[in-house]
Parts: sequence; C-alpha cells; structure tokens
Amino acid sequence: MGQQIPKPLTLLKGLPFLTHVLNAIEFSGVCSNPIIVVGRDMDAIRTAIGAQRAYAVQIEDLGTAVSVMSAEALTGDASTVLVLYSDHPLITGETIKRLVGIHRAQDAAITFAVAVAPNFTEWRACFSSFGRVTRNGRGDILRIVEAKDATEVEREIKEVIPGYMCFNGRWLWKNLKEMVGTGKRKEYYLTDLVGMAFLNGDKTISVLIELVEAFGVNTQSDLLFLERLE
Repeated sequence: MGQQIPKPLTLLKGLPFLTHVLNAIEFSGVCSNPIIVVGRDMDAIRTAIGAQRAYAVQIEDLGTAVSVMSAEALTGDASTVLVLYSDHPLITGETIKRLVGIHRAQDAAITFAVAVAPNFTEWRACFSSFGRVTRNGRGDILRIVEAKDATEVEREIKEVIPGYMCFNGRWLWKNLKEMVGTGKRKEYYLTDLVGMAFLNGDKTISVLIELVEAFGVNTQSDLLFLERLE
C-alpha cells in the first residue's frame, strides 16, 4: 500500500486498523486481554497500542499457523481460542460474540466465519485472494483451499473465508503440532486445520456473516473504499 508504518497501524477514520479490531473484541465481551501477535514491527505497535497489552512474538514468517503457534504459551488453558486479523477492521463485536457463542454451544473443534461474494469485481475484488470453502454434495465442509493454490474451478467458488476462526483450545494445540508445511516455502496455513478436522471426523461449523465485515485491506483503493463507508 506504499505505507511506511506497520500495516496494523494504518489509520481508518482516525484509528489504527488494530484498534478497530481491539474495540470490537472489547465490545463483544468474549476476552478482556486479547493476545496481539507481532513480528519485526513489535516496537512500533507496542508504542502505538500500549505496552500493557499481551504480546506474542512471531520469529518466523511461515504462515498463519505459525503466528498462532507463537501465542500458545500466553493462552494458558483457555478452552476457546479465537483468531482475528488486524487488516480486517470491519468485524463487529456482535459478530465476534455470535461466532464464539455458536462455537461453544455446538462444542465444535472449529467454527469459522464465511461470506458469500456474488462476484469479484469492483470493491469485491479483494475477496478473490481469499481462501475458498469446498464442500461435498451434502454440503459438508471438506477443506479450505487458498486462492493461490486453487484450480480454475475452485476459484469460481463464491463462499470465502476471511480467517475469523474459533478453536477448541486442546484440539488446536494438538493438531497444530501435527501440521506439515505446504508449498515451496513450506508454509503452515491455519486454514489447513479445516481439512484435518474433516479427515479426523471432528466437528466443524461455518457461520455466515455480511460480506463487508469480511473485508480485508490490501491496497490503497481498498482503504479509500472503507473511508467512504458510512
């Protein structure tokens, strides 16, 4: 996006992306001190957001699963682990509360948010880079395929995942340790856990949210679109 500040600190309507997400978590009431995973930009983020927050340091940039692994020691014996992203600043407290509530009520291994894009044009172009939800003929969730690994047919799938995911804590840490890196860089995608859950027969649930709440910012035009939203 041509910015010199860390992406989580990019301003949207006067507040950093990360602050929007933290405010939504606070409003939801599901967590009083969320863990913030940081990397090379740790000092800048701690200065902007506050040193009193809980921070986990990600040493290797090898995928979203590695980011979550970095926070394991700080989660303690939490029965539920919720994962959100700082560059998705439109998620609301109501959605967070609903996602966690459904997850706990259904006693699932994984509960994740999905959105449906009618197409990938205009402001919806950002969703073309999102993972696609693959299902069988009965509608069962089979796996999440990352956009860059998807076939042409899979790229036509309109059901996308913004990465908002709830896990049973014990299930998460056990299965993260069993993951195998994929791609040339041997990256570890958190979304690969969905396929693992299906193969293991573990309960996985999707929760439909509004498309705009799933919006992820990757370009200056994305940011301008969000600034214009009421």
